[in-house]
Amino acid sequence: MKGGSPDISLIKQRQSGTLIFRPRQSLSFFRSDPKSSGQKRWIFIGGTVHEEGTIRAEIGRTAKFAVFAYKPIVMNDMNNHWAASYVHRLEGMNVAVGYPDGSFRPEQTVTRLEFAKLLTSALGLEAASGNTNFSDNGDIPSWARPHVAAAVEAGLILGYEEAGTTSFMGMRTVTRAEAAVMTARALQFSGVDADIVTGNVPELKDASDIPNWAKPSIDQALSAGILSGYADGAFRGDQATTRGEAAAMVYKLLTALGI
Repeated sequence: MKGGSPDISLIKQRQSGTLIFRPRQSLSFFRSDPKSSGQKRWIFIGGTVHEEGTIRAEIGRTAKFAVFAYKPIVMNDMNNHWAASYVHRLEGMNVAVGYPDGSFRPEQTVTRLEFAKLLTSALGLEAASGNTNFSDNGDIPSWARPHVAAAVEAGLILGYEEAGTTSFMGMRTVTRAEAAVMTARALQFSGVDADIVTGNVPELKDASDIPNWAKPSIDQALSAGILSGYADGAFRGDQATTRGEAAAMVYKLLTALGI
């Protein structure tokens, strides 16, 4: 979380509406996460700065809110990009991270290492210590290993089985089908009944190309609004996931979970 102690006392919000605050510095709204255990977790909400000097944020639930100092990171290639709002929210949560040159590179593909870190960080899963049981555990870099281990403990990642061994293959790009499976597992891990999110699944013109191992998860992700098909009606499950798409998926997963 960015900032230190709240600039104002906690706000008990009893209904949906608009939060308004006149800041003395660069601030933003944060919401308490009731699902967090141990140290309280504050979820970045954001807010819009208005000409009169106030910041406002629309809310839709009863929760505790606070205002913290917040200095947004400007990513120089996200202006007018379709994924900008998703990246901004995740950046405020310290989940989406740009590159040293100030870019986010939304059209760059995502590796399994990167997606594991993005997903576990967004869900607030504590980084796990110790090694995984993957045969290529030694190839997992130190920055990613705690997140991969946390994803394995939560059942979000199972790995590839081949010749009697299970490997992670972290440098492989994440396909849209694989991303759907991981996000659907995140729904189940968070206590969302799969039967609740299996209605209103749109028809996909390439449905016959979707592998059987991924179809139930894709149906759940589509129904929950986490994923969507393309304008031509195709899903393209074997297509690599971009950083912009990954940010949108994780943002919509958090929305589905009420985070």
